[in-house]
Amino acid sequence: FIAFVFRAMLLGTGSSKATPEPADATHLELLSRSFKFKGYIAKTELRAIALSQLQNLLQFVARHCSAWHDRAPPEYSKTAGQKLALDFLNLYHLAEWVILPATQSTDCAFVELFTDKDQRPSWFASHWWGEPVKDFVSCVEHHWKLRGLLSGSSIWVCAYANRQHSLEKEVTVDPRETSFYKGMMLADGVLLILDDLGPATAFGRIWCMFEEYVALTPPEARETPLLLDIAACTNGKVEVITEGLSKLDQRAFEPLHAKQEREQSFPVHVLKAGLQSKLQDAKATVEVDRVHILNSICGRDLDAPPLDRHDNYDLVNQRLRSLFAVAGWRVALEAGSLEELRLPEILAADDSREALKLDLSCCRKMDDDALSVLGSTIAGIKLKELELDLQACTYMLKDGGEAFQSLVERIPSNLRRLHLNCGSLTSLDSVDVFKALAECVSKSLTSLQLGFDCCFRIDDEMLQLLLGRGLSPGLQTLNLNLKGCKKVSNAGVALVAARLPGDLQKLELDLAFNDNIGDIGLAALQHVLPKVQKLFLLLARTSVSDAVQGKGVCNDLDLFKAWKPALEIKDAALSLLASVPAILETSKLENEAVIDSSIPGVQVVSSSTRFIEHVLQKKRVLHVKGFGTGFQNAEQGSSLGPEQDQESLASLDKFRPDYLVVDGDPWGAGFQRHIKAFVDHQRNLGGKLPSLIWAKDLQMSAALA
Repeated sequence: FIAFVFRAMLLGTGSSKATPEPADATHLELLSRSFKFKGYIAKTELRAIALSQLQNLLQFVARHCSAWHDRAPPEYSKTAGQKLALDFLNLYHLAEWVILPATQSTDCAFVELFTDKDQRPSWFASHWWGEPVKDFVSCVEHHWKLRGLLSGSSIWVCAYANRQHSLEKEVTVDPRETSFYKGMMLADGVLLILDDLGPATAFGRIWCMFEEYVALTPPEARETPLLLDIAACTNGKVEVITEGLSKLDQRAFEPLHAKQEREQSFPVHVLKAGLQSKLQDAKATVEVDRVHILNSICGRDLDAPPLDRHDNYDLVNQRLRSLFAVAGWRVALEAGSLEELRLPEILAADDSREALKLDLSCCRKMDDDALSVLGSTIAGIKLKELELDLQACTYMLKDGGEAFQSLVERIPSNLRRLHLNCGSLTSLDSVDVFKALAECVSKSLTSLQLGFDCCFRIDDEMLQLLLGRGLSPGLQTLNLNLKGCKKVSNAGVALVAARLPGDLQKLELDLAFNDNIGDIGLAALQHVLPKVQKLFLLLARTSVSDAVQGKGVCNDLDLFKAWKPALEIKDAALSLLASVPAILETSKLENEAVIDSSIPGVQVVSSSTRFIEHVLQKKRVLHVKGFGTGFQNAEQGSSLGPEQDQESLASLDKFRPDYLVVDGDPWGAGFQRHIKAFVDHQRNLGGKLPSLIWAKDLQMSAALA
């Protein structure tokens, strides 16, 4: 947009021997020799500039800028009239001395002086034109190293992608139809570059605010959300906050620690400006752009006078501040500035936020107090997705898990996606924490990822606490990391297997580095495996037989399903499955103390079975004995015993129980068809289905429904 500001000055300036000017013949000849027109690239969004091309441009500027001077009026530039130097030469200067004169004769974009081939953007640059060009290039170079990109990879930069002499064709009335927006939609993410002059002047520029807003609210047609990385160059040193681990972090011996060390020196004072920004106060070089962007966000006529106040302004401001609060949470926590910057207050105020991702792994300041602050912060947010990485936050749990329990209890009950990494929390053994998690994972989740790797105190009993309420029936994806949890046995694997929802599509189970896990646990998993489409089993350094691992059974779903364990292995697996406790339904058992045996036809189960006593208190129970065993070997299509069948169905009709307790082998074909007969019969009657419980020899084992 600097083209509009300087075009008249450029075209109206004549040659001067004493003071070189951008339109001097010698200067234009220099540009013509250095940057030859290669050809037109039709789509502006495909005119990203490669890092190598940026570096070539910077080398040219370094060689020649000392002959140039700042031609802007004093009211626009602090260096007005001075000779230009690489230390402070910015994009306004570059546009006047290089971009505009070099592209005038061909009316091309500056990128078209480097290539006539499409250059799809890997990233999109959101920045202020007033930062030094060398700092901008340094930020891109550093970011490229972090993300593992090649020098030929490209970044979309408006100054180089737009044809500055035909901006009316590039920047349309509707901001969502502009080259900016189209370029952003092709990129993997947005690199927000903050200067140290304002600081963070980008937060006061309307286009930058719009770009961050778009990064927050990409269209549904986009398959993956835009990443947002934030870079700052202060005193020649580049610092970058990346969303997630960078490629460079992943190559480190301890990736999480590498990220923590890298980001802890990010200048908090630069980020602070973003927490105070206001969309309606942001500036634009061309006022009509500001008008169009504000009206676009408000859903008004794009050419109408912009409003001073609007609810959508408040919403965008709230979301942008929340974005920067999340991005800077870890840095501020490490610096002890969390409360000073009001990050908890800012994040809690974003009542439109549906997803929260916080990586606090290896954070030295993440203690129980910080955990309490985080719990209080998320309590009022209506989240649907939560990703929280607390791996190796070893200063937590000094209070016995009270703060952690409180945080888990404040996770919204309608959450759809939960990723919680508690890896290397070696003191994690709080019963109350696992009870709180049990309540959380049994609700409405469709995706669950729990990381307990190297949590050495976790055993089968804790898994029972965790899964005692079952898993969400609608769960589609489950990732459970129990790597190095050596107190977990085959019985624990059987417990996990018995709790898998029937509609699960993807299962990833890490049991590595545990010699208590063997073929029996795998056989239990195979026996009740839902109809998953993807299965990943990590079993390094376990007691799983070499024959199984060597044949790739654990790495191929079809092979795993076809695997035929030895008879004694299968019997042991079935025994473990039969011993899995039933799912508690405590919500139905309040203020009930006795089993009501006064209703004719109710058979009271053994008083020694405490769980059955607990579940069946004052419930209408039909206890059917003898079914299952006699039919477990029934061939497909064979009929059930007519007398037993009719008698049972008649009892079901007459009694209408809350619970149907059946003795027998649940894996037998006869048992399953018998239960199906009950279900089909009751559905035909239009009545309510009873909860089904099976027991073998009156020992409670599992709930089928």
